Amino acid sequence: MRRVTKQQAMEELGISLSTLDRRIRNGELEVEVAKHGKGRRVFIMLNGTSNPESLPETLSPDSSVSESPLDVALAVSQERVRGLEELVDHLREQVAMERNRYSEIYHDVKTGALMLPEAKSDSTWWRFWERLR
Repeated sequence: MRRVTKQQAMEELGISLSTLDRRIRNGELEVEVAKHGKGRRVFIMLNGTSNPESLPETLSPDSSVSESPLDVALAVSQERVRGLEELVDHLREQVAMERNRYSEIYHDVKTGALMLPEAKSDSTWWRFWERLR
């Protein structure tokens, strides 16, 4: 058995993060939780040859902690929440950038620096239907 990160396990097994988390919760995959700074890091145990180079430098094989399945599920959930929080932060940054861009466009239109094209008077749908009568 060799231990890999969640990302490596997803790539090797060809499954999504939610499927990986479900298999962990259901006990289909063996998991090892290791201390990592103030938190914990979840590793997936896969069949195959051991590859010590794939272990992070800050973790040693002796640093594993035997925990109950609930603790493992909690660690997995916390890692997932951290990933979602990072995604929310990224999306907030994108929204702020778009607001700035739209505010600049609005300012340009308001001051006349950017001219909008003239609307065509015959392009409305109801005029089209009037012609068909």
